[in-house]
Amino acid sequence: MVNEDSTSVANLDASVATGVSWGYLDTGTNNYVDGFQRPPVNWTINTDAKRAFFNETLKLAGPPLTSLTYTGPATSDFNDEATLSATLTDSWGNALANRALIFQLGLQSCSATTGATGDAACMLTPNAAAGNSSLSVSFAGGDEFQAATLRVPLTIAHEETALAYRGDAALINGVSAHLSAVLTEDGTTPLGGRAVTFTLGSGEGAQTCAGVTDANGLAACSPGSTHQPLGGGAVLATFAGDPFYAASTTAADVAVSAVKSGLTYTGPSSGDFNDPVTLTAGLSAAEAPIPGVAIVFTEGTQSCIGQTDAQGVAKCSITPGAPAGTYPLAVGFAGSDNFQPSSASSTFTVTKEEAKIAYSGATALVNGSAGHLAATLTEDGRTPLAGQSVSFSLGSGSTTQGCTATTDAGGSASCSVASVNQPPGTGTIGAAFAGDTREKAATDTAASQVSATSA
Repeated sequence: MVNEDSTSVANLDASVATGVSWGYLDTGTNNYVDGFQRPPVNWTINTDAKRAFFNETLKLAGPPLTSLTYTGPATSDFNDEATLSATLTDSWGNALANRALIFQLGLQSCSATTGATGDAACMLTPNAAAGNSSLSVSFAGGDEFQAATLRVPLTIAHEETALAYRGDAALINGVSAHLSAVLTEDGTTPLGGRAVTFTLGSGEGAQTCAGVTDANGLAACSPGSTHQPLGGGAVLATFAGDPFYAASTTAADVAVSAVKSGLTYTGPSSGDFNDPVTLTAGLSAAEAPIPGVAIVFTEGTQSCIGQTDAQGVAKCSITPGAPAGTYPLAVGFAGSDNFQPSSASSTFTVTKEEAKIAYSGATALVNGSAGHLAATLTEDGRTPLAGQSVSFSLGSGSTTQGCTATTDAGGSASCSVASVNQPPGTGTIGAAFAGDTREKAATDTAASQVSATSA
């Protein structure tokens, strides 16, 4: 131990080198300025000797410790510029100015110089995937101050995204829908190469498709032919997110309507009373046939239903039962989820049916005796016409005789001339139906042989 040696820095160094303690002795002068040992004492470091001693002591002790305090954010979004900041002080809490600090986040770094308050800040844009990370702040140190390093946790959050729907707002069932949306970062910068899923409608009837965003952030796709309930609906666009970007979704209202259809009557414009007639019509949309739907034909008070075939043609048969005349003919398609209703109108003329009368009574007559006359009235020569009046005539001119009868269920009518009075020889017998509102008139004649009055 060397105690109260002198002010010699060389002696201080020699004592330290040999591992012994050494005492500084500065007697100075009695002038309130020099020395520590002689009063009055001036305790400041105000002489060359004092300065030399304390500088050497600091040199032997080494640079003082430093401390770093992180003052920046604990969380930062991916791809968003973050301000990283820290404060540098010495071991006594004094701010250290004009010192370089380095901020290191993964493979990224930025640097800044401390100000008068020891604060330094720099900007860094995280480019690593979202998750928990570690940020280091370092001061390299030097002859005056020791180096310092601080490591703090920093969370990289998913960057916010936004979707905006840009597709069709008016959809038509049976026609492909074009769905699209724009994906952006923070609502401004387009995001390319990301998958966006679209859902049209909901529940079991929902239709979906997916597209990948282009350089402008636009994703587009079509779920095929639209099949949704008519009226208001919705389409949902969804980005599921990835290691860097947060998920986002948007919904848009859409209106679903049916395709306009066209109906044309192509059948006959007339037909006989009580004869079957085939009515036809064609249904199409944008010149394409519409198969497999029901078409209703109404003629007057009668109607029938036909189903459209692959060519969009529907057929059905009616048997006109109204009196002869012209009636309105209406054709209607009630519509469906895919096609709008449509109709067509025309007129249909019911013509009288052909009637046939055939004389079947006596042709050999005797003057003075009764003449039995008969005929059969049928429709088209096949179906008996009952309840119709048939007139019979015997002879001609001023000697004509006749009678009238009504047909029975078999179409037969018969009556008698009580006493035949005709010129002897060959004559004629006539049977006539005058017709009505449904059947045409009909006549028939037969040759008769009249004999003189029997004895």
